[in-house]
Parts: sequence; C-alpha cells; structure tokens
Amino acid sequence: MARRAITANNHRLVYSLSVHPSTWVTHLSRKSCCTSQTRSFAVNGATTAEDLSGQLARFFVEFPPKVSSSTTQTFIADSTTYFFFLGSNDCGQTDTETDELDSVVETLLDGAHSLYTKAGARNFVFLDVAPMDRTPIAIATASEKRMIERTTAWNDALENRVQELATETPRASVFLFSANAVLSAVLDDPEEYDFTSDDVEMEGGAIWEDELHPTSEVHSILADRLLQALLKGR
Repeated sequence: MARRAITANNHRLVYSLSVHPSTWVTHLSRKSCCTSQTRSFAVNGATTAEDLSGQLARFFVEFPPKVSSSTTQTFIADSTTYFFFLGSNDCGQTDTETDELDSVVETLLDGAHSLYTKAGARNFVFLDVAPMDRTPIAIATASEKRMIERTTAWNDALENRVQELATETPRASVFLFSANAVLSAVLDDPEEYDFTSDDVEMEGGAIWEDELHPTSEVHSILADRLLQALLKGR
C-alpha cells in the first residue's frame, strides 16, 4: 500500500523490534548503496503499548520539534523515511486480549501522526508482523492457533490504520510492507532460498537464530524484498 513512492533519503529513522547488529536495518543500509544516515530508536523486547512513547521521547530529545519556520532542523523532513516494525512482542504478550490489539495498533499510528505534526515527517514505512505461529517457540508450546489469531488481528488492524493515516496526511507518503508474506514464502519453500526443510522449525538453524528471531540470512532476504518494493514504488 503506497500513495506515493518513497524517495532516496538523507536519514532513516527506525522504530524496530530488534537491535541485533545484523537485522534488516543494517542489511537495508548496505544494500541501498547510498550515503544516508540510519538512526535506530529500537529497544530489545519493546512493545508498542509500553515502550513506543519512550522511543518517541528519545527521538524528540535528539531532534526537537520544529516550533517555527525559522527553526533549523538537523535533518530534512522531506527526504527522511521513518520505518516502524513493531508488534511481535505485543502479539506475544499474554496480558493483552486479542480484541485489544486494535487499540494498541492505534497507539502506533498515533505515534506516527505525532511525527507528522511535530517533526514534519513525510515518509512512513510500516512493516507488519511475521508469522509468529511458525516460530520454534510457538510450535514447542502448541500455541500456533493463538498466535495465528493474534498476528492476523494485528496485521488486519495495521492495514486499516495505515490506510486511515494515508487519508489523514495528504502531504505524506505512506507505505505498508508485508514482512509476514516474505517470511511465509521462505518457510513455505525453503529450498528456493538455499535453506533446507529441516531449517523451517529448527531453533538455532539457518532460518531461526533462536526460538523466536530469524537469522541474519533471513533478515537479508527481508531487506532485499523491502528495497525492491520501495524502488518499484518510485
């Protein structure tokens, strides 16, 4: 989903689910072959409900809101892209009911709208939640059905809310990318991506670094597909 192409950037500002040094963030920066700066405000294990406000607060400390036309910004709003990849930890929590996830997604989009109004943000990329039901921990704990329900609820709500944001922010480019589709493709046909069928459910294998997180190789595939989608949208 995109109303306008995301252009080349002088900054990438990332609100990500991981701070691992070999995630899609580092792969994307390398593959894009440009001189852009990347700033990550990620917190390992963070949730939207409990931690996004703190991430935004740190952003506004580093990049204070523009209060007037004479205020100098340290980055160019029109050529800065804001990436949001949250939700996995929200879906994995047990203290939030599935039907409450829509309000959590609303919190995420409220944060993006705050950047639009206070920081002059104009380029947004949202990534949906990967197939959590196919992680080794979901399989080991027989929680696949619950995770399908929660992931589906999150991703459906995200699609709806992103569409609303695109309508409400006529000066912005809003793009929704499916990390779920990318990882599902890898798990459905691992040999196509130089993995084996054993890797599909194996913790510590070539696909899953641990019981929950994909390996750097999978993050590289995700970055490839994301970059292709962004370039295609130009």
